[in-house]
Amino acid sequence: LRGPDMAVALHLHSASGQPGEQEPAIIRYLVIEQPPRWNMLNPRSLPRRFSVYGKLANSTLEEPYTVSLGDFSYLVAAPSAQAFRLDTSVGALQGLRVVFEGPGQGGSYICIYRIRAF
Repeated sequence: LRGPDMAVALHLHSASGQPGEQEPAIIRYLVIEQPPRWNMLNPRSLPRRFSVYGKLANSTLEEPYTVSLGDFSYLVAAPSAQAFRLDTSVGALQGLRVVFEGPGQGGSYICIYRIRAF
C-alpha cells in the first residue's frame, strides 16, 4: 500500500459464498500475517500502527465504516503472525476496514501479506 489512504476493506459474505448474500457476523479478532523476518525482502515495509473500523449489519450510511473497533500496533520484535482483539460490543458486522497510519517502519510503502478476521 502506498499513498495517503493506506486502507484495506473486507466485506463479509454468507457461508454459502453466493454473490449478493450477506451474513453479518461478530468478528472478535483480526490477524496480520507477514513472512518470517529472515525471509523479508524489505523489513521497513512492515506495518506499524493501524485502526480497525466496522460496517454495522444494517448500515445504510454513505460512509459505512464508521464504528471504531480499536487502535493497534504491529510489533517488529514479535511473531510474524499477530492477533488483535476487536471491540465486540458493537454487535454483528458486514465488513471491516483496516486503516494504516503511514509507512510505520521508515519505508515508503507498506506490504501486507495476509489479513484474517474471525
